[in-house]
Amino acid sequence: MSSVTSIGKKDQTSILIVDDLESNLELMDAIFRPEGFNVCAAQDSTEALKIIRNENIDVAVLDVMMPGMSGFELCQRIKEINGNRFFPVVMLTALNDKKSRLTALESGADDFI
Repeated sequence: MSSVTSIGKKDQTSILIVDDLESNLELMDAIFRPEGFNVCAAQDSTEALKIIRNENIDVAVLDVMMPGMSGFELCQRIKEINGNRFFPVVMLTALNDKKSRLTALESGADDFI
């Protein structure tokens, strides 16, 4: 799988998946694409921000623990780019402590898995 999967039909919901592990990107693609989503994937925050700025993405699923910019920081940046427009962001993490959940919500995440 390439680091970015192109977006297909415009009438389908487009989802951006950001994770530094290729295996996780492939798994998420295998879950979402058969459900009718157009899937776009990025392996780091810099690539994700480029996609957010240049593509018509409807929702983002972000890994929390990534090298460089964390998913928390990336979520804040995405929310800044989109201004007042509602843009759903879901955090994907193995962290299940209260502090991590609170940090996700404080960074602008709409939900977490």
